Amino acid sequence: MSETRPYLHLWGKANKDEFGKLTWHPLVYHMLDVAAVAWIWLEADKQLRRIFTDLFGWNEYSLQTFGLATALHDIGKASLGFQNKIPEIAKEANIQYSGAFNKHFDHGAFGGEWILNRMETEYPNKEGILFNETFQNLWKSSCWHHGSLILNYENYSKDSYNEPKFNPNQGLEISQNRIHYFRSEIIKYVLDAITDYKAEIKTIEKISASDLRFFAGFVSVCDWVGSDSSHFTYCNISLDPKVYFHNAKEKAKEALSEFDLISKIQKPFMRFQELFPEIKTPRPLQKTIESINFTGKPYLLIIEAPTGEGKTESALFAHSKGYNKGFFFGLPTQGSANQISNRVNRFLIHNLKVNQKAILAHGTAWLNREVKEDGKYGSSKNNIENTAESELSEWFFSKKRTLLAPYGVGTIDQAMLAALNVKHGFVKLFGLSGKTLIIDEVHAYDSFMLPIIERLLEWCASLRANVILLSATLPSSMKERLLCAYSTKKLIFQRDKYPLISYIEKDSENLLEHSNIQTRKEEIISIQFATHEKGNISEIANKILESIQNEGNVLWICNTIQKAQQVYSYLKDYKTQTSDTFYLKLFHSRFKFKDRKSIEQEIESLFGPENSNEKRSRPKRGILIATQVAEQSLDIDFDYLVTDIAPIDLLLQRLGRIHRHNRINRASRFSEPSVLILIPASLEEFKSFSSMYYEFTIAKTLAALSETPKIRLPQMYRNFVEEVYSTKIPKKESFKLGEIDLSIQVKDWNNLYDKLEKSQEELDTKGSKGRIPSVKTNIEDILQDTLLSEEDNAYFVAKTRDGDSTLQLIPVHSNENKYLLDDTLQLTEKIPEKLSLQLQKFLAENTISVSSPRSFVRNILKSPTFLANGSTLTKWQNKLNKIGPLKGKYFILLDQDRTISHSFGKNEYHIQYDTEFGLRIQTHQVN
Repeated sequence: MSETRPYLHLWGKANKDEFGKLTWHPLVYHMLDVAAVAWIWLEADKQLRRIFTDLFGWNEYSLQTFGLATALHDIGKASLGFQNKIPEIAKEANIQYSGAFNKHFDHGAFGGEWILNRMETEYPNKEGILFNETFQNLWKSSCWHHGSLILNYENYSKDSYNEPKFNPNQGLEISQNRIHYFRSEIIKYVLDAITDYKAEIKTIEKISASDLRFFAGFVSVCDWVGSDSSHFTYCNISLDPKVYFHNAKEKAKEALSEFDLISKIQKPFMRFQELFPEIKTPRPLQKTIESINFTGKPYLLIIEAPTGEGKTESALFAHSKGYNKGFFFGLPTQGSANQISNRVNRFLIHNLKVNQKAILAHGTAWLNREVKEDGKYGSSKNNIENTAESELSEWFFSKKRTLLAPYGVGTIDQAMLAALNVKHGFVKLFGLSGKTLIIDEVHAYDSFMLPIIERLLEWCASLRANVILLSATLPSSMKERLLCAYSTKKLIFQRDKYPLISYIEKDSENLLEHSNIQTRKEEIISIQFATHEKGNISEIANKILESIQNEGNVLWICNTIQKAQQVYSYLKDYKTQTSDTFYLKLFHSRFKFKDRKSIEQEIESLFGPENSNEKRSRPKRGILIATQVAEQSLDIDFDYLVTDIAPIDLLLQRLGRIHRHNRINRASRFSEPSVLILIPASLEEFKSFSSMYYEFTIAKTLAALSETPKIRLPQMYRNFVEEVYSTKIPKKESFKLGEIDLSIQVKDWNNLYDKLEKSQEELDTKGSKGRIPSVKTNIEDILQDTLLSEEDNAYFVAKTRDGDSTLQLIPVHSNENKYLLDDTLQLTEKIPEKLSLQLQKFLAENTISVSSPRSFVRNILKSPTFLANGSTLTKWQNKLNKIGPLKGKYFILLDQDRTISHSFGKNEYHIQYDTEFGLRIQTHQVN
């Protein structure tokens, strides 16, 4: 039996087969597998190569340079610390080292430490690409491939383990010298496989800190793909370096094709009706996009226009006018992302004709995935060195893939995380490169999120990503910051025109603006005002009931779930007492995922747009009670609106839900659009009406509304938004809103503004804290920004997604000592070792997202384990904590009546769930 080649002694991947027998893949082959993915991807993907060319330059040796830097990403595994994770393999290679047994060892960090501090000693010949400073920076960044920038390469072990150094005074009988020998042979094998010794490799002339982040993201994905054992099967046969690398490249072609990572170049559409033949008459907004000359350079496009003017189609058309890798469509909420994903998928299949759907990405989007549950992507219980494999699994089953897929739709937090110091943030940056990032409702993001979006836009420009921002009501102060973030210049722009399209290319100082755009229709909306005491809505409710006595459908939007539930309860009692049959529904965010989805579908089926193929069974009389979930993206139309006061931009969004569609069956009483706005009668009552909004903004909204009995749209959009969101303090101290006289003294105005300014400054500072450095950061400073801690990471993720901390609860009720979920599943003592995909989906579909009351959420997040309150449920909770898609979801145990009470300090919370009201949380003070 021939002796094993030196380069085959070290393992890179290992597993146990179904019989428990250890199998493993040599480190050098795994390194070449990953290099093959990089090589083929760059060779086959013209869009990706264009980005590499822009960032690094390109010459005849570039594939060798990037392939080599990618291959060497795992050089840290050629160490005693890593190899002794499997003692039997280490023993066979005669590199056993007891000091490394059961020690924490970060092979990525050690790889960087070896390059910095050890390579020069071990390699006396300082010539060649390995000692080129620019190449070494690229090589070190490849060592970040498990998600984190490494601040201190010497901290490769938390257990004070020190990797022994090569001793030139001794031979191969000592472990550290033998591992040095194997490492040298592996590097030589990799060089022989990838490089051409007939000529000196010309490496990259210069490299920036931003280039390194991009490359780290690229290598991470190559590592995930190269770790897929279904394509890169384990092999222990000695092969010629170039033969193995050739074979690996053939496997890489298959893997990249299956994972759909190679960009498919779509032909540009120059005319709107080419792309949307079903739209017989494009709207003026869409024709204006058609007139813009997209030169192929990265650009920022801002479309400001009223609801219903075709902004979504305009953005998709703008994207389709150029060559790029795809797009990600980011929205403020999960509900709006779900809604827009249906439209985007129809566009991809019927208009763009790419025959693939967009990946949907947000907290519950994985429920819609179409990946087979065949064990291929599941984490293996037998896997020994499973970091990359488990990351591959997570990538396909979670949100990591979203920005890598050609087309994605999701909550904007998925893109914003690319600009934060979070694990694998640079993978998201890489995923955005060369794509179009579309951000809808951009005005909806607060002072916390704005600095993160600014940093994101700066990086998008550097990575050849186009950005399209959509808004009906974008304040000029916010627009100024967004323009500056992408262009890096302070630009002068029109502040009074509306609708308005603004376009600027990267590195240009020429901002192109298109105004004088006609809108679909002009509306005059009558305003009425009313007020009520806290908790007493009977008078308002009776007035609404009277208005639909014969016909009509009303949308009533409340600012809090508690108030919406109270209004619904009153109207439900009325129906019961009078045997009335009008349609009544409650809709808010505190339903189980499956129940909320069902309600959304029901509402859209009843109140959505009419079309020739399907007649709506619209109720003759009906009331939908909703919260802010009805503001955005739901394409629904009502006759009349009742709404709590809200900031002017959100108020205008709500107005877009009445008289939205042209209908011949509109109730005659509601032939003209009209709204009833519920407002506080005094400054002291602001909190009971709109505690979630800044009081200064609400006060200025009321001041603006007091100036006119009717709202004329779109003429008044711009003036309303600019007036409300300017820092100017009104001089008037009294306002008349219908029959209500509201008084706000000068000192009160000043106090409200001071509170607003202080809060926004704090949020801006917090948002800035977690950002990655500017594109312009020096390489020497790139590691100065610490990765967010797990606690900070969770905080930023929650804030970027929902604007506040959010709790995910799974209600379980007890009945005769049984734990039941949704009456159909019993959680028993025997917990499956691996939860099936069906069971994971079932658990997730029964999850409720809870962000209020805030005191309840804060207390639960501090001590969530009490919710399980039982050994069986506690075991199930521990199981959930280990499963990626279910991590962060908590069981809450209810009694057989689906209720429970919990006390925190002076507050007692009474909790109840049913499919009609959703989750009810009532707070009581206890002595």
